[in-house]
Amino acid sequence: MLGFGDLRDSVKAVNDREERWQKDMPAYKRLRQQGYQPKGIDGAARIEAGATTRFEIESGQVLEGQTKKIEAAVEAIEHVTGKSIYDPNTTAVNL
Repeated sequence: MLGFGDLRDSVKAVNDREERWQKDMPAYKRLRQQGYQPKGIDGAARIEAGATTRFEIESGQVLEGQTKKIEAAVEAIEHVTGKSIYDPNTTAVNL
């Protein structure tokens, strides 16, 4: 059975998440409208504000100072393979 303190903590957690989502949900929607697939709603505003590459947006991590190297590597892989690294490999594997 939940005690009063536990209930208060649960309510606070819900209220905190709702407050974050007031910023994150519109940011998530804007990123989706631009053709990106963010990792999730949580943190979308932070990602939108700080990410400079598709990799950062879709991985959910802003990588300070590394973005140009990462983007160059991604472009090189896609050029060689002819496939996007963001598209999942759905080929069945026989084990």
